[in-house]
Amino acid sequence: VRCDIRLFHAAPRVELHYTLQKRRNNAPEGIYVAFPLGPEDGRILFETLGGVAEPARDILPGAASDWQTMQSFAGVRWPATGKAREQVVISSDEIPLVQFGEINLGKFQRETKVARPHIFSWVMNNYWTTNFKASQEGEFRFSYALTSETQATRSSATRFGVAHRIPFLGRVLPGRGAARALVSKTILPLDRSNVILIAARPASDGDGLILHLREVDGEPATIDTSAWKIGGAAARVREVTVLGLPLSELSGAVHFAPCETKFLLVEARRQ
Repeated sequence: VRCDIRLFHAAPRVELHYTLQKRRNNAPEGIYVAFPLGPEDGRILFETLGGVAEPARDILPGAASDWQTMQSFAGVRWPATGKAREQVVISSDEIPLVQFGEINLGKFQRETKVARPHIFSWVMNNYWTTNFKASQEGEFRFSYALTSETQATRSSATRFGVAHRIPFLGRVLPGRGAARALVSKTILPLDRSNVILIAARPASDGDGLILHLREVDGEPATIDTSAWKIGGAAARVREVTVLGLPLSELSGAVHFAPCETKFLLVEARRQ
């Protein structure tokens, strides 16, 4: 096993890059990476499908409690002290399977109990051979990114996790003429930090863009779409279903209930 540790000068960020060379073994075995984070009274939170949850509070009785899968992040939040709300956040693009608190093999707890703020990231195991290969062998590469925050929110943790797992794709074009100052521009501004862009895709007819937006802090939010532009002109914005079917015309303010998801169709206004 080799682990490369990368430290970032301009951001509170650490990356762990693992290379594992493994022999074949059909006997039961598992590999995990332990993250013993936070004080004993810290609280674990993670992004599950459709939102952020605390396993000790938000998982329904009788639901799976031994294993969880994180969408973009898991983390530990310190108890609030004054104005500070500290948390440590972990994200991995390759390893979503985790256990919280301790190794929970075969406990089958009806109600999820988290003994301590420890996160165990399960890289692989061969405990089940039905529908699974009985061994894993060869070379494997996987990584983690960690950050810390002093003004912690669910939205900031989600942004960090999403940015790590789905980084912005850019394209470098050769310049011409004399160098100019850097210019930045936003065409679809989201003026509330707790409303996150989950995904964007072209409309089925190719005319417009469907935005998948979600409120992630558990608080009401309102965004202003009046400044959204396409081709320099004000955009037409409509609320649609996940399939792109129209629901209502929007003008300006779009209201989100706590943890609500909306799909907005943005297109150029026809003359």
